[in-house]
Amino acid sequence: MTLPSFRDCCPASSDKVWGHGYDAVYEELVLPRIPRDAPSVVLEIGVHEGGSLRLWEALLPLAQIHGIDVDPRCVAHARPPRTLVHVGSQADTAFLDQVLDLCAPPHLIVDDGSHDPTDFWASLQHLFPAMREDGVYVVEDVWHEFLPDLLRKIRTYLGREATVRASTSPNRHLVVIYR
Repeated sequence: MTLPSFRDCCPASSDKVWGHGYDAVYEELVLPRIPRDAPSVVLEIGVHEGGSLRLWEALLPLAQIHGIDVDPRCVAHARPPRTLVHVGSQADTAFLDQVLDLCAPPHLIVDDGSHDPTDFWASLQHLFPAMREDGVYVVEDVWHEFLPDLLRKIRTYLGREATVRASTSPNRHLVVIYR
């Protein structure tokens, strides 16, 4: 059986393919490490219009999906019991702990939230250790000017490099970190 591609599953309301061209990076670096025919857990920071939640539902049919957003209107994009949306800040570690208490250790964490370097660094430091040992952490839309500092912090924190791919959007990058 051929599984659908990232691009095939991506709705127009998600900018992962149509806005940034991340599909090739996800296909190459992320999807091979996430079980598509077995239960998994996805944590997506930044729900916005719910496009990414629909993407993960289609791409990972057995996954439990948790979305995080500061906007309470995003709860409308939940599809319980499989897809839940939690309202709070990605930089609030007590809130993140509450979300982690509701799910198994994530296979995949995608930070497409505030795009503020302070927020994505706080989230990464707190959530990365809670992931599965074979998990993948992705930070989307890292602006070019913030990239050197983030990579230095990751290198210091993990003692190794992260994988970086450029987006089709000018000056934005996708950072992939393997647990």
